[in-house]
Amino acid sequence: MIRILLDTNFLIYTFDTKMDLHKVLDSSLLEAYELYCTDKNLEELNRVGRKDVLGLVKRLNIAVLKTEEQGLPVDDLLIKIAKERGFYIATQDRVLISKAKNASIPVIAKGNKNRVKIVL
Repeated sequence: MIRILLDTNFLIYTFDTKMDLHKVLDSSLLEAYELYCTDKNLEELNRVGRKDVLGLVKRLNIAVLKTEEQGLPVDDLLIKIAKERGFYIATQDRVLISKAKNASIPVIAKGNKNRVKIVL
């Protein structure tokens, strides 16, 4: 089972492009998967005025991980969780992709034509 931790910008991208995330992941991955985000992602969506994306989290049955870390940037928190718990990270953020690659964390990013690519 692949556990995928969604970054805030990936959630926004999925919402804005009306991407059918389950369809795209089903056609791109060879294993079953579960989707996750953190409570900090939800706070970030509220902070940047994207409350509209919160409905996507419910609609796609994305599990929300409760975190206790204070003052840690969301990207660093995602890296920490992914490394400790064996998650993939789904993001479009080049800086986060680079950090994840340096930490040997698999990354899922938008590929060509309604597909995603896995960056190892």
